[in-house]
Amino acid sequence: MLPSWSICRLDCGGGSGAGIPVIRLKRRGHFVQLGWGVHQKHIDVTETSNTSAIAVRLCKKKPMTNALLRTLGIPVPAGRAVQSAEEAWQVAMEIGLPVVTKPEAGNTGKGVSVGLKTEEQVRVGYDVAASYILRGKFRGKVLVERHIEGNEYRLLVVNGSLVAASHRHPAQVVGDGQRTIRELVDIVNRDPRRRPKSGELYPIVLDEAASLALAQQELAFDSIPKAGQVARVRQNSNLCSGGTATAVSERVHPFNAQMAELAARALGVDVAGVDVVCHDISWPMNERGGAIIEVNASPGLQTHLFPNEGQPRQVGRSILDMLFPAGTGGRIPLIAILVARHAGGLGGMVARIWEAAGQIVGLGTPEGASVGGRRLEPSDSSQQASTRALFLHPLLEALVVETTPQIIVDEGLAFDRCQIAIVTSPETGGSVNGTGDWLRAARVLAQAVDRVGTLILNADEQSLTDAVGGSLSVIYTSAGRQNELIYEHRARGGRCVLQREGCVILAEGEREIELIRVRQGGPAWTLSAVAAGWAAGFPPRIIAQAFADDGAGGRTSSSERATISPWLGS
Repeated sequence: MLPSWSICRLDCGGGSGAGIPVIRLKRRGHFVQLGWGVHQKHIDVTETSNTSAIAVRLCKKKPMTNALLRTLGIPVPAGRAVQSAEEAWQVAMEIGLPVVTKPEAGNTGKGVSVGLKTEEQVRVGYDVAASYILRGKFRGKVLVERHIEGNEYRLLVVNGSLVAASHRHPAQVVGDGQRTIRELVDIVNRDPRRRPKSGELYPIVLDEAASLALAQQELAFDSIPKAGQVARVRQNSNLCSGGTATAVSERVHPFNAQMAELAARALGVDVAGVDVVCHDISWPMNERGGAIIEVNASPGLQTHLFPNEGQPRQVGRSILDMLFPAGTGGRIPLIAILVARHAGGLGGMVARIWEAAGQIVGLGTPEGASVGGRRLEPSDSSQQASTRALFLHPLLEALVVETTPQIIVDEGLAFDRCQIAIVTSPETGGSVNGTGDWLRAARVLAQAVDRVGTLILNADEQSLTDAVGGSLSVIYTSAGRQNELIYEHRARGGRCVLQREGCVILAEGEREIELIRVRQGGPAWTLSAVAAGWAAGFPPRIIAQAFADDGAGGRTSSSERATISPWLGS
C-alpha cells in the first residue's frame, strides 16, 4: 500500500527555510519519514533512525539497567526481579520497606505501585504488576525496588544533553465534602484536554492500581473526601495515568543533569526520558537520598510541550537538530519541469548532468518513475504516486520531475518546494488545455521554487516571461537574437544561456563563454538542461561532459573544454 502522503513541513531552524518534508508511512500512528532520498530519517513517536534496538531492549531490562548504572556510580534504588507474591515480600524485607512493585519491562506507569509498607500491600502490588504480564502487555518478571522518598521528575536527554525537565504530579482529586471520589474523577475527566492518546492530558482511570493507591490512604472509590482533602488516585505520576506536570528545566542542578546525561549515554539512548525521584531537583540527588529510578527509550513529550505550569519547551527541535545537524533540512535537489506533454527527453537530459557528477538521480515523468533506468512500481499510475516512490528511495541524491498542466490541475504538485524549476514554451510543448491554463500552471510551479532556488524561462516566449519572470533568480534561455529582456537581465548581472551560431553560450552580465557546440536539428531542450546544471552550481566541464558523445545534440572537444573561463569554475 502506498504510504500516506503529507506535504507538511517541520522547521528545523536553518537551511533554506522550506523546512523538513514529512511523509507519513502509515495511515494511522506516528511512523513517518523525515527528508528525502539519501537524507531521509525515520521516526516513530520519539524512536528515531539513530535509536538502536539494543538500547531499547536494555532499557526494558530494568534490573540490568540498574546494575549498569550502579557500576558507573549513578544513584539507583536497590531491587530484584521476582516471580511470586511470596518472593516479592521476601525481597521487600531484605531491601527494607517501603517498596515499589512494577513490571520488569513495563512502560507509561502501567502496573506500578509505590510506597508499599505492609505485606498485604506488597502482595496486592505484585498482583497488579503480574496482571499486565499475564495479559501479555509486558514480558519478564515483577520488579521489587526500594521506594525512594521525594518528588518525581522527568529529565529529557537528547543526543547526550539535557534539554528539558518537568516535575510530575500523580493523578489526584480534591474533596468538597459532598461528592465521592468516583464522581470527582468524572468531573476532572470532563476537561477537554484529557483525551486518550491525542490529548495534552490523559483521563484518570479507576482500576486496580487506583484502588490500591486509595487504600493506602484509607479511601475507596465511593469514599467522600473532606472539603480540601487531596486524594491521590495514583501513587506514580506518569502522565498516561492521568498525572500533571510543572516545567522545571531551569532549576535542575548540574550534578543531576550530569547523572541523567551519563545514564542516557551509558545505555546508548539518543532520546531518553530519565526518571528521577528526589526531594528537590535543584539540589544534588545523592545528598538527600534521591536516585534515578528508570531510563526510558521513546519517551513521551507531552510533559515538556504542554506542562500545566511553567514555560513549555520546544523539545522537538532538539530531536530535529540531532537528526539534521546545522539545519540541513533533509532535502535532495529537486528539479521540476513543466511541459504540456512528455518533452522529448528534457528530464533525461537534465538527469544526465547530475549523473555526470557521479550522483544517483531519480526521474519522474508522466509515464512513470525510474532510478538509473530501472522503473519503480508504485501502487497506482498517478504521477503523485510515482514521485512519492522516488522520495522513499534511500540512495537518491537528486530528483528530476516532469509534470504537465493537466497533472497539476488533477493532482496538484507532488512536492512542496523545488530547488530548480524549468518552464518550457507552450507552443513547443503542444499545450492541450490552452495557453491560459498553461500559464496558470506555470505560476503554480514558479511559486514552488525555494527562496534560494532558480527559475529557468524561455526569454523568447513573452507571455511566459510576463507571467512568471523578472528577478535575478531567473536564468533566461534564448535560441534567437538577444531581445530587450535579455539585455536588461544581463545589465543587472543576471544569467542567460544563449544559442549563437551553433554554440551554447553561458552569459553572466557582460561575460560570456562557449560551452558546447550543438548539432543542427538537435533537441530544442538543450539550453534548458544546460541552465539547470548551471543553476545547480556544477562546473562547466561537468555540464559539457553530460552532452559529449551522447547522441542528443551536443559535442565538446577537449580543446573547447580547456578554454572555459575561470570565472565560471573549471
